[in-house]
Amino acid sequence: MFAARLHEAGHDVSLLARGKRLASLRRHGVQLAEGDSPVVRRVPVPVVEHPAGGYDLIAVFVRTHQVDAVLESLAGLEDDVLFLHNWAAGAEPLGAVIGHERVLLGFGWPAARWTSTWSAIARPTS
Repeated sequence: MFAARLHEAGHDVSLLARGKRLASLRRHGVQLAEGDSPVVRRVPVPVVEHPAGGYDLIAVFVRTHQVDAVLESLAGLEDDVLFLHNWAAGAEPLGAVIGHERVLLGFGWPAARWTSTWSAIARPTS
């Protein structure tokens, strides 16, 4: 939802995905249904399997048990990472992998119903 809205607003956004979710997003894009409308809209947000770096911000929306896999994907990048999930462990374990100065914590409000998880990556616009 967040990636689709940013994309529609003209921001350069990519989704990071793997496996079946990667294939599905590449084939169908992000699909949005507004409110009670039966109409489902396809938003062609670009999808990447491996982040390249050089992002203004990496926003991570995953379930807690998926954090380790995401950290593995982000290790070695130098971009700030905003984790938006229910994470009671604090920034220490995240910072130990990607750098303490790069970790930002937040809690994403459920703005959409989704059946899978994804990470939105915002690229610089300049």
